[in-house]
Amino acid sequence: MSTAGSDRDWPALARVVRERRIQLGIVNQRAAAARADVHVNTWNALENGKVVSMESLEAIAKALEWSTATLVAVLRGPAEDHEQRPARHRVALNLRRLRRLAGMKQADAVARLTEIGGPAWTEPTYSAAERSPDSGRTKSFTADEIEQLAACYGVPVCVLFGDHPNHAEPPSQAEVGASAWQLCEEAVRGAEGGWVSREVGAFAAAVLAALDDEAAP
Repeated sequence: MSTAGSDRDWPALARVVRERRIQLGIVNQRAAAARADVHVNTWNALENGKVVSMESLEAIAKALEWSTATLVAVLRGPAEDHEQRPARHRVALNLRRLRRLAGMKQADAVARLTEIGGPAWTEPTYSAAERSPDSGRTKSFTADEIEQLAACYGVPVCVLFGDHPNHAEPPSQAEVGASAWQLCEEAVRGAEGGWVSREVGAFAAAVLAALDDEAAP
């Protein structure tokens, strides 16, 4: 039984999981545990900031309608040198990263924001927000915008503040696999929601099936 690491930010994950459970209308931990097919003590431990196995984390992620990679991103927290990069820059860079992971064009992202009642951005507005760290034109995000942007990509708000510096160490094989899995899951969801083409969704579903076969004992 593997764990995601005792040195990770489990208290932060506890807050995110509890908030997501309430957001989904799951009234108590027992109902959530049943939905995830894990013991109620496991769910209780996670919501109290305790370490759980990676297998349990994967089951809980599915119950919360998130990818495992999303929960792992919360666990990892921001990079040690995150203070060197302003928060508004981290949000802008993560917008680009999340959009690409979802296999979406900027026009798709704008359409999705409109669909969920997000900020009334145009494609040039979205593009300027993504490019603001490099263009020298500061983009200040409001709290409402950040919350709606997180909802657009189905991630906790804290993921938008994570740092992914260019000089970071190469990702591990497990992290690469998690990113690939998240990309495919987001593409499948996008096809179901109509903001990603059916062809891309079908390809992503085929990749997920192949990954499942590869992971099978």
